[in-house]
Amino acid sequence: MKQAVSEFKAKHIKHRFLYKLYRLMKFRPFQAYASWGEDLIVARIYRIGRFKKKNYRGTFVDVGCNHPVIGNTTYPLYKMGWTGLNIDLTADNIMLCNRLRKKDKSIQRAITQESGEIESYIFDPGSGLNTLDKKAADEGSKLIGKPYSIEKIKADPLNTVIEEQLGTKKIDVLNVDVEGHEMSVLGSFDFATYAPDIIICEIHAQTVEAVTETKIYQHIKKNNYHCFSYCGSTALFARNGWDYTL
Repeated sequence: MKQAVSEFKAKHIKHRFLYKLYRLMKFRPFQAYASWGEDLIVARIYRIGRFKKKNYRGTFVDVGCNHPVIGNTTYPLYKMGWTGLNIDLTADNIMLCNRLRKKDKSIQRAITQESGEIESYIFDPGSGLNTLDKKAADEGSKLIGKPYSIEKIKADPLNTVIEEQLGTKKIDVLNVDVEGHEMSVLGSFDFATYAPDIIICEIHAQTVEAVTETKIYQHIKKNNYHCFSYCGSTALFARNGWDYTL
């Protein structure tokens, strides 16, 4: 029966102008929320193929989440039914996360290799330049012509925060966007214990070749990952042996 229907459509419907017009009117473009569209790549991997068949609902950790929707890499996953942990430097962003993404856990925290208190450099709650790295803050200040404020914030290793908030729950996707502080975040993360399938990390470099020479790239690579895409200033890594093909 299915074959008969397919043959009928191919012969009498699909070549017609009205059918082509119908498909054009039905088309809805993909919507990206992240700055470089990297969220489209990640969401597509989990939206089709074997993941779609399983109706898969995973878990993410978003370090430096900023706004819960605007410019946010994990928001498409949240819309797909995923849940996770959002971490940011500012109380305002965490307040928005708690209101707009109620199924997630969201905390204000700096991620460092040791627990304690650390100075953060804040332009405004929604700024993508907020950071723990003074050099990056000074460069950002020159770039936009605005000063930053210095605020002290509680700090913990990423392992500590994950264990505190998620326990031993499997992590599917780790996103790290912390304006020059990425190595400190990754250095406080146990790759072997949590082994996310995908790691998304901001890496600034002039060329793709230069990206592969950075400490961040090499650190992720040596922990059993390979880079499968680079968008703007964001690198996407997959765990070696994990099948992300569509």
